[in-house]
Amino acid sequence: MRVGIIGFGKMGMLHGALLHSIENVELVAITDTSKFVLNGFKSLFPNIRVFTSYEKMIDSCDLHAVIIATPSFNHVSIAKYALERGLDLFIEKPLSNTLKDCKELLQLAQNRNAVVMIGFCMRYNPMFAKGKEIVDSRIVGDIIKADAYIYCSDVLSQQSGWRFDPAISGGGVLIDFAVHMVDLLYHYFGNASAVSGNISSVYSRQVEDETTAELYFQSGLQATLHASWSKPEYRKPFYKIEIAGSLGSLSITDQDIQLNVGGIEKIYYPEHYEGYYIDIGGPHFSKQMESFVKSVQTRQEPKANLTAGLHTQNIINAIYTSAATGKRQAVSEDDTL
Repeated sequence: MRVGIIGFGKMGMLHGALLHSIENVELVAITDTSKFVLNGFKSLFPNIRVFTSYEKMIDSCDLHAVIIATPSFNHVSIAKYALERGLDLFIEKPLSNTLKDCKELLQLAQNRNAVVMIGFCMRYNPMFAKGKEIVDSRIVGDIIKADAYIYCSDVLSQQSGWRFDPAISGGGVLIDFAVHMVDLLYHYFGNASAVSGNISSVYSRQVEDETTAELYFQSGLQATLHASWSKPEYRKPFYKIEIAGSLGSLSITDQDIQLNVGGIEKIYYPEHYEGYYIDIGGPHFSKQMESFVKSVQTRQEPKANLTAGLHTQNIINAIYTSAATGKRQAVSEDDTL
C-alpha cells in the first residue's frame, strides 16, 4: 500500500511515523509548502520523495491513498483532486470549514468506490471505545441524559493565524476542537435532529473560545455540550461524558470509567491498556491509522466515514446558526451516502 501525505505539520508527521511502522505499507512521498520542512525531512529520509505541489505528487507517485493533514479550508479541493484520480483518503478533522464544501465532496464520493475516513481519533481511545460498549450493552438501561465536556488551555491570550479568521477556519473552538466531542456524541447516540447553542469569546476577537449547546437526538435523548479552549486549569486536553440511564449512571474520561449500577465499579486506563504496534501521541492514533489501512486493504467502509464527517458538520453548522438567531435549529438530514 503506497501512501502520500499532504501537509507535513504536527499531524502529518505523526501519521507518517505511524504509517512507516505498519507492515506492507510504504510512505512514498510528502507534500508541504515549507521548503525548510521538506529539506530537513529529505536529509533524514532520502528515499521518500518530497513535493511543494500535491497535484504533482499525486500525478507522479503511483499512490493507493493519501493522508490530508492541511488546514481545513483546503481539505475538499485536495480530496476532490485525489478522488478523481482513484485514490483512497484519510482526511483530518474537521472535514471542511463550510457545510457547502462537505456536501459537494459527498456528492463526488457517491460516484467513486473509494475508502474515505475522517480523523475522529477519540473513537479509538480505549476508554471511550469501552464506554460505547457499555452503552450499547444497555447495562445502564435506557439513556435519559448525557453531559459532555471538552476543555484545554490552548488559547489564553489573543491569537493570530488562519484558525482565528472565521472566513478561513469556519469558526473557533467548536469547529476546531469540540468537533471531537460532537463526533463522540454522534458515535454513541446516533443522529441529532435539532440543537440550541451559545458561543462566546474570552480572548479572541473574531471566533468563539467557548461553546455550550443542547443536542436533541432522534432517539429522544438530550445531551449538553460544554467546550472551551481557554481553561488555564486544563494543561492537557480533557474529555468527559456523563450518562444517566434508567438503571444507573456512567462517567467516561480518556483516563477512567466509573459505572454505577447497584454499586460503583471503576476502570482505569493503565488496566485497560492492551499494547500496540507503536504508540506515538497515544494508542488512539495508532489504532486509527491501523483501521484506515485495514479499510483500504479490505475495501470495507470505515466507521468514521464521510457520512459521520458530514453529520458532525451539520450539527456544528446548526449550533452556529442557533447561536446567531437565539432559536432552536433543526439539523440537516442531507448526510447519507
